[in-house]
Amino acid sequence: MRGSRQSLFNTAIVLAAFVIGTVTLNMPCVQAAPDAAPVVQPPPAAATPGALPAGHPSMKDNDDAVSFHPKGMQAPKSGALRVIVTQGTKGAPAIGHDLVTVELFARGKAIRTYNLRVGDGGVVEIHDLPLEVPFQPVITVEHAGAPQELVGPPMHKFQPAIQLDMKVYETTTEKPVWTNGIRHVTAESVASHGTLTLRVTEMIGGFAAGDRTWTGDHNVTLTIPLPPNAQNVGLGQGLAEANPTLANGTVTCGKPLLPGSTEYVFGYTVPVTNGAAELSFTPPADTKLFALYIPATFHVDKSVGLTVKDASGQVGSQGRKLVVGKDLKAGQVVSVSLSGITPPPAPVAPTTLPDEGKTTLHLPQPAATKP
Repeated sequence: MRGSRQSLFNTAIVLAAFVIGTVTLNMPCVQAAPDAAPVVQPPPAAATPGALPAGHPSMKDNDDAVSFHPKGMQAPKSGALRVIVTQGTKGAPAIGHDLVTVELFARGKAIRTYNLRVGDGGVVEIHDLPLEVPFQPVITVEHAGAPQELVGPPMHKFQPAIQLDMKVYETTTEKPVWTNGIRHVTAESVASHGTLTLRVTEMIGGFAAGDRTWTGDHNVTLTIPLPPNAQNVGLGQGLAEANPTLANGTVTCGKPLLPGSTEYVFGYTVPVTNGAAELSFTPPADTKLFALYIPATFHVDKSVGLTVKDASGQVGSQGRKLVVGKDLKAGQVVSVSLSGITPPPAPVAPTTLPDEGKTTLHLPQPAATKP
């Protein structure tokens, strides 16, 4: 993740010309921590009986500091991170003093890097983290010859101290059984500079069996075929931080594949001609459920391997349709031909939190290469 991140997912990731929401489930080549985590308290200083707790503001001549009115509250200026590293492979020895790198990412750049080792009891702890700029910690543990990573939740003045649990695993060269429980896809029209396109966002969720980290086939652990007409490809969590490569119409993951739940987010655009567009999908593994959501105003002229159904909910201010497939096989190509594609309605004002209450990795994207 290191070199590719520097040379290279919003409440998450820039997906080319559009944004994908943050994903916080376990990821394939890296792990993802939950948005909310236990609070880490720095080691308390010895207190004199009857004295105020350590760190409590003075009660003398400091009415503003102790005021319960929000205006008088003092935001923390530094944060704390604790990671509890444990062995995830059954029967394997306990974790030793493995090398650890902690990088703080803010809008695509590593603003600070810490190099240390796993301490006694598997504890990694850092204090005095800078909170002037919201960031996400990326923890890399070098274990069994493989870099194994955890992407933490946003840290900022509203969440200044967290504790994370991270499992690391022994490695294997044997490819695990990896299946997709769901492939969730949305497509909506986008008008930019007089040109109408379809913006497609995908999430592939699956499960890797076993309790060992697969190091891959020539350092490749996953290949996802893209539609032949895909343009402006952008990668989200699960791919953007996994040493990805875009080449020959595919996305490949170049980091070790961790066991357990896996999730990949990516997106792209496809051209619209006279209000029509073609979409095709090739599952990288056996897929239990494929679900494509489109605006209700779109017409499905033809589908291969998929069925059109009504769907609840909306895409923006519009209703939507569901194009679904079940029990798809790896390599089975499914497709839809759409028409009636019109420019989107006027956008609704966003209701997101201010930037200071969240952060993003915004990892730079790899350049596509041709054969």
